[in-house]
Amino acid sequence: MRALKKEQQSLSLVTRVAAFVLTVCSLCSVNAAQTSLPSFRWDMVRKHELLPHPIYFVGKSATNQFPMASLPLKLTVSPAGEVTAVEFDQSPHSPMPDPKSYDWQAIRRTVLRWKFVPFTVKDKPVTASIEESVYLVGPRRKPSEHVIPPVIKPDSNISITLKRTQCYGPCPAYTLRIDAHTIRYEGTYATVVEGVHYENADPAKVRQLAQRFLDANFYSLDDEYALAVTDLPSYIVSISIDGRAKSVTDYRGVNVGMPLVVLELEDAVDMLARSDRWVLGRQGLVQSLKSEGYDFHTTDAQSVLKRAIVGNQAKTAEELLQAGVPLEVLPGAQPPAEPLISFDPSRPRWLYSASYAAEVMPVLLRTRASEHDQEDKDSALQNAAQLGDLDMVQELIRYGANPKATFEVTRPKGNLRGQPLEIGGSVLISAAASGNPAVVREILQYHPDLEAKDSQGRTAVFRAAHGHPGQGRESLDRVECLKVLAAASANPNARDNLGDTTMWETAADDVREELLKMGLDINAENNEGETVLFGLSDVNAVPFFAQNGLDLSVRNHHGEDAIQSYQHRRFNFPQMQVAIEKAFANGDVAPR
Repeated sequence: MRALKKEQQSLSLVTRVAAFVLTVCSLCSVNAAQTSLPSFRWDMVRKHELLPHPIYFVGKSATNQFPMASLPLKLTVSPAGEVTAVEFDQSPHSPMPDPKSYDWQAIRRTVLRWKFVPFTVKDKPVTASIEESVYLVGPRRKPSEHVIPPVIKPDSNISITLKRTQCYGPCPAYTLRIDAHTIRYEGTYATVVEGVHYENADPAKVRQLAQRFLDANFYSLDDEYALAVTDLPSYIVSISIDGRAKSVTDYRGVNVGMPLVVLELEDAVDMLARSDRWVLGRQGLVQSLKSEGYDFHTTDAQSVLKRAIVGNQAKTAEELLQAGVPLEVLPGAQPPAEPLISFDPSRPRWLYSASYAAEVMPVLLRTRASEHDQEDKDSALQNAAQLGDLDMVQELIRYGANPKATFEVTRPKGNLRGQPLEIGGSVLISAAASGNPAVVREILQYHPDLEAKDSQGRTAVFRAAHGHPGQGRESLDRVECLKVLAAASANPNARDNLGDTTMWETAADDVREELLKMGLDINAENNEGETVLFGLSDVNAVPFFAQNGLDLSVRNHHGEDAIQSYQHRRFNFPQMQVAIEKAFANGDVAPR
């Protein structure tokens, strides 16, 4: 009996050990799976967000002043677009706010209810790892008095309006007006569809929305909540019930105590109108246009397609092409009056636009877009390389883009809002700028010109070294990019138009060390006769140069040494003088 009991205890121990091992292996598998999940740029994430998407929470000790306290988050999103995991994305750049200042569980519950348009890779929905943020704001301003609202009767005349205005940037500007039977949309700026469009409204849903306004005590709110800054958009939400009208202007009102319910009402108007189809080009746009009798064989339709591509709306782009939107230049197409913010039907550049939208590119390649436009292929490849998108780079090369291409400095006529202007250079320079060593290796296979320069005279080595003090993967990848370029015999002592070397481009010591290993001359002088010590803005970098043999006695063409040159600068001269003198204390500091 004693032996049997001992054997059972032994088996029990083995079972527990086995269970522990299985649990550890399971956790390892989960972690491995999580680290391998595809991730997406923040601008792409924004284009996948679905309303409601509340991001503001009243903190227990937050203030109303800008900037607000932020909580950076890392989310896992399922192939169906549902949030399955939420965790705080703690890093040296985002220290954890005081846990007593917010209710983490309430925030987590809300974020788990967020929905996204499914993220896709090669046309297939995937589980994605994304980064988002929520914000803690201070106490909300209560109405100074209670206004008795109108009563909604069965035959009440209801009108609800939402107007979003332009900002100093690509903020969508449009107006929605909803009554019992009609939704009227007018897009005026930075929307996929511009102009006036109509849709039928459901009277019951309009009444339900109006009741939400009354439940929110909307008639008692202030007429305006405005932050004392400029260049932001205004959101004006209004309601009229049997002639009793009330309007609230939200000009970054969340920063000055505006009740968060105003944001909820703004979003509710958008949701009832399904404005995202017109504004962002989301699902339902093509069907809505067809119901209006829209002509898909026009340059206006091409403009809608172009904006849907830039907005990474793959499904809508495919539906527009199936509806007959042509990819070829139409007869009589002319450049627009405002070439930098408008679609140019004489030069569509479909692939270049899709290079910002990884989910749309496969759609265009299947339809053979720009098949005979080598310039568009090459420009798209340059941009995909700049973004570090290896899959897209490989797809475009297979499609015929030239990995050895170089580019003149241009201001492209077909540029759409929010897209940066090209500055010349080469595909290799853009690959190096991405900081993705895999993309650099891919382009180097085709033996491009290692010393090609961009408009500033900077080579691939310059762009690979560019960055801020080493933070994890970013710095490690830039060091690896430099190693890859060094193995290909790239010149570490190349000069830009100012005569600066690559050392002027980085603020990361590990990148600086790699440049020295490549043979960079730390005492190289630029066109002004200055070494890199003359151009520092970080006092913490001075010891690196002191320890690696930088000559403090060098004087520029004005006869100044490094310390004297900082007397002509408005920033950090006293601290820099102390830092230089301390770091070089074992040598002779040039006399004042």
